[in-house]
Amino acid sequence: MDAPRPAPRPRLVEDAMRLLARLGLADDADWQALVLYVARLIDHSRLYTPEQRDAVRAMVLGELSSERFSPRRFKRLVAALEKPVRDNCLSEMHEVVTNLERERRFADLLVREVEGTVLDLRRSFANHEERLSRFGEETEDALGACGERAAVVRRVKELLSGLLHELADEAQAWQARARELSRHVSFDPLIASLHNRRALDAHLAEAAPRALASGQELSFILLDIDHFKRVNDTYGHPVGDAVLQALGDILAREMAGRSGLAARYGGEELALVLEEVGAEKALALAERLRSLMAACVFTPGPEAGGPGKPFTITVSLGVAALSPGAGAADLIREADAALYSAKRAGRNRAVLFGQQQGGQP
Repeated sequence: MDAPRPAPRPRLVEDAMRLLARLGLADDADWQALVLYVARLIDHSRLYTPEQRDAVRAMVLGELSSERFSPRRFKRLVAALEKPVRDNCLSEMHEVVTNLERERRFADLLVREVEGTVLDLRRSFANHEERLSRFGEETEDALGACGERAAVVRRVKELLSGLLHELADEAQAWQARARELSRHVSFDPLIASLHNRRALDAHLAEAAPRALASGQELSFILLDIDHFKRVNDTYGHPVGDAVLQALGDILAREMAGRSGLAARYGGEELALVLEEVGAEKALALAERLRSLMAACVFTPGPEAGGPGKPFTITVSLGVAALSPGAGAADLIREADAALYSAKRAGRNRAVLFGQQQGGQP
């Protein structure tokens, strides 16, 4: 059997290489690398937005068409390639710093709350000791009164009943406080309706082995807001936060009554763990979420400092179902690969892992 022929290079690469050869640059590794990167590799890089890719490609091809090659022009083209990468990295670093600062403030609040809880527990124990000591003294006084037996028993019961009611009320208050503290630990500090990444990882770590052992289905949806950076850049981070909160509320409502978990995966990525739900139903839910979120209209107030006209957003979603022998990490990886395919296919769509173009991520 003949060996398979390599896939033909794109016409753009062939034309550019022919042009380089005609100008005596066929062996110039720098120009060849530049042409190959712009014509081919740039499409696979997440460091550029689609608009930046188009602009850089047009500029480089324009320089090639001018047939004026020089080290100076080469450096200018390389600088043009580096600028959007540098700008995007700086923007992403700012996002990371902003998120870390928010997490730090949340952690500080949590630490203070835990410290307050510990202090209140110590006070509670001290009060218990005092109350029990007083109960013992009052009981001794009742017994020493040498009254009628029935009166003594009645008085002791009253004292005991009062003590038990106090302890019961305090126990209920501590249970409520424990639930609130647990919520602070497991829910996202910005999107209050969603769990945080820590809770998501812990849930998946238990749900995946449980599903494999029981033979039940388990699916995972990873959602990313398309061009979310534009929202923050145009309207400011408070508006971006409001968008995240609104979409988080949609996820939480859709998860009501379902087995699983809705969480913030990180940044503008949200996630759903769907227990007892297979691939096709998970994909249908992803399509429903995409439609619901696309229908949301956001109207920034004057405090946003940008255009006050309403705007909408779109989302891309990757869907994966747990396969035999796989684990939580595999499920996340497959959903992420499907999400990347949805982005490359034009965004504003849901893609099921294994059904990407060519059937591979």
